[in-house]
Amino acid sequence: MNLKEITSTRQYKLVLQKIESLMKAQKGTPEGCQLDMLVTSIEKYESKKLTGCFAPFLSNPVK
Repeated sequence: MNLKEITSTRQYKLVLQKIESLMKAQKGTPEGCQLDMLVTSIEKYESKKLTGCFAPFLSNPVK
């Protein structure tokens, strides 16, 4: 399975649903590997989106 970048909210929601269906996958199995790759995709997408949303707060931390 190739790791594809998530580029839309629709894709994001579909990947979350797929992750939910794979949550009981055992590490080292094909399903477990797919789960790891999908989680990595989600983390990358959320990192981009959250960084954009919270940029004003990140550049001016509360002391």
